[in-house]
Amino acid sequence: MSWFTTLLIKDESITIDSRLYDDDYMFKHWNEDNPDYEFKRRPDRTNLLPIDRQPTLYIVARKGERIVAYAGLIDDGSHYKCAGARVHPEFRKGGTFGRLMDARNSKIGSKPAIVFLNTQSMPIETFVSKIERYGWETRDFDVSKVNNPDLKKVAQQYLDAYGNFMVYND
Repeated sequence: MSWFTTLLIKDESITIDSRLYDDDYMFKHWNEDNPDYEFKRRPDRTNLLPIDRQPTLYIVARKGERIVAYAGLIDDGSHYKCAGARVHPEFRKGGTFGRLMDARNSKIGSKPAIVFLNTQSMPIETFVSKIERYGWETRDFDVSKVNNPDLKKVAQQYLDAYGNFMVYND
């Protein structure tokens, strides 16, 4: 766990599962646990690029049996694409997001990864600052500063479609 996450933890009863869950599991269980905050399967999300509508595996955080947060990963062989992170509003500001980021970074290991930023809960600048604390870099949203050729292709698509990207282990 990063030093920064350690400072933020306010609810020790929230745990991070050691296994990964697929879209179908998340659709069923997240929506049962959180009917006020709907989960949609990634392949069904038409607002995403086709490269981001692939089936996804999710790291989950629980309070008891209830899923209260998740972070997704798509393994593209040579690299990972991050597929969203979401914390139910009841459980924000307690270190849950940081614990998910630590768990996702641990799963990523030394493999390169990329994410585009999409947040409705805070200004984008705040979100960038938050993710930078966990080793992610914007590279000034400049594709020419991305070293890995596979990440560079995805970065260009993200920049064109979403206006931003961040990389890890590049």
